[in-house]
Order: sequence, then structure tokens, then C-alpha cells
Amino acid sequence: MRVPRLTGLLCCLALPLTVQAEPSCLKSTAEPLAEYRNASPLMPITPENVLSVKVLADGCVLTRFPAYFRAPGLGAERLGKHEVANLRRELQKAEIASLDTAQLSNQLAARRQQKASDALHYYVSDEPLIEIELYPALDRSLGKRSKTLETRTLRRDLLDFPDDDALLSLAAVERLFEDFIERRVARQSALEVQP
Repeated sequence: MRVPRLTGLLCCLALPLTVQAEPSCLKSTAEPLAEYRNASPLMPITPENVLSVKVLADGCVLTRFPAYFRAPGLGAERLGKHEVANLRRELQKAEIASLDTAQLSNQLAARRQQKASDALHYYVSDEPLIEIELYPALDRSLGKRSKTLETRTLRRDLLDFPDDDALLSLAAVERLFEDFIERRVARQSALEVQP
């Protein structure tokens, strides 16, 4: 199993990031580095129904919870300069800028057919549509255009192919963004508990 390039990324997940609630981030004009979007299969895909996290080059992190969440709306926080540098480095280390999710999907389908006699996990996917958009400010190899990676079957694919480097990279990057979401939920819960 080859996973050396993910070691740093996974270690980064264990380190707490210093974040502060930052209303000034709502007015930030900095270039975006990356954006994560998670659209539920149970809701129509409209901007108000998509969970999103956008990281800007100045350290601002904008998290939008959809209308159907308990605390919907936009939240903002600011990362310290070294956290932004670490996040940038870990996103680049995962090497997802060179990944083609459509090609990966085709390769996995072919591998599934080859393994048809082996035990594979069969189920109807109700996974969310996950999109990770990478911007030129993160990776100069993108030129002047952003690149969007999308998948509806990441968890199923990981069950069938747990050693696939591309899937592990996508899952690790998704986890980076999910950490921002969890912090916002925890901060919101703490505010509700305070008298």
C-alpha cells in the first residue's frame, strides 16, 4: 500500500487550527484558493441548499450552511498565516489538481467489472454530490482557470478500493473541509449554551 504523500496531510488533520470568528472576512476580496461543496441527494441542487466552505488566500474561511440546517447562513473565520501556508501545502501535496474525476470513475468501473466475481459492495448510492474547486491562486499549473472535481460515490468507491491513492487523496481533502464545518457547528453550539 503506497500512502507516503498522504502522511503529512493526515497528520495535519490531527493538528488544531487557530481560528477566530471574523466578520471582516465577509467583505474580503482576496483570491479564493479552494472551495468545497456538498449537495444532498434529497434536496434540489440550488445555491441555498448546498453546504459550502471557501478558503481565501488571506486566510478567510467562509462556511455556508443550507436553508434546511438548524443554523443556516454564512459564517466567517480567519486562519493564521502559518495555518494558511500549511493548508496550501497540504492541498498541493494531495496532488488532486492533476486528478480527472471522470477518468477515475471510468477506471473504477472497469476495475469493478474485472472483479465482478469477487466480493464488491453493492448498494444504491444516496451519497451527496461532492465538488472540490481548485483555483489558480492555489496551484499555478491550473493556468487562469479553476478546476472542479466532483464525485457522487466517494464512500462506496473507498469501500471497494480502499488502497486507491486518488480516492484516498480526495477523501483526505474532503476531510480538511469537513473540519471547518465541524468547527462552525461546535462554535454555534457553544454560543447556544452560553447564558
